[in-house]
Amino acid sequence: MRARSTGELWGYCAECYYAETCKGGCTWTAQSFMGRPGNNPYCHHRALEFQARGLRERVVQRTPAWGEAFDYGVWEIVVEPLEAEEDDATCRR
Repeated sequence: MRARSTGELWGYCAECYYAETCKGGCTWTAQSFMGRPGNNPYCHHRALEFQARGLRERVVQRTPAWGEAFDYGVWEIVVEPLEAEEDDATCRR
């Protein structure tokens, strides 16, 4: 896993300040959600960077897994204004 290079990173992770050290974080998480390693949607640094810009990311399932061994569904990262989180909380009350 650590033999990977930054050239294999994509999405947010490809441009990240920590790319050389982190190399996309957890391979399993990225593979399971994004279909290939190199762009970890559950990175804490990434969440803090988006929060500083008034944004957040959500991982939205587009297609469920078939139910076979080692399969995964299709997921998409949605970037939206941070205020949407407050709106969601209001709707749940």
